[in-house]
Amino acid sequence: MYYFAYGNNMNPDIFKEQGVEFFTRKKGIIRGYRIIFNKKAKDENYSFANIEQTGNGEDVIEGILYELDDGEMKEIDKKEGFPTQYNKYRIDVETDGGVVQAIVYIAQPEWIDNNLKPPKFYIENMLKAKDLISPDYLNFIENIETFEEDNS
Repeated sequence: MYYFAYGNNMNPDIFKEQGVEFFTRKKGIIRGYRIIFNKKAKDENYSFANIEQTGNGEDVIEGILYELDDGEMKEIDKKEGFPTQYNKYRIDVETDGGVVQAIVYIAQPEWIDNNLKPPKFYIENMLKAKDLISPDYLNFIENIETFEEDNS
């Protein structure tokens, strides 16, 4: 089974800390979507990454495609708050080896708040995928305004 990570889980150390094992980890791209940081944190005043469909093939999200077994996917479901906070969808993900269908989490409408920003630690975790993410996309991530910057 494939899982496409576009936020915090792009950092493989997050999985290692949680004991989630994967078979492979490689770059993936989805087209016709954009990344937004509007998924409310459960008990905090900040947000996490989310995606929304735009229908524009020029909109691209880079992320990490993990191959893992069903048991590991159930662990990710718990961590991500499925089905309460996120829904799961199968989306075509482009890789160097072709297109595969992968599980992607998209926030439930009641968990969306467009007035929040992600915390700095969250963006730093995303940047730890620099081994597979393009310099342009890394630059985009580095320039996302964070929660801490607002409060300094």
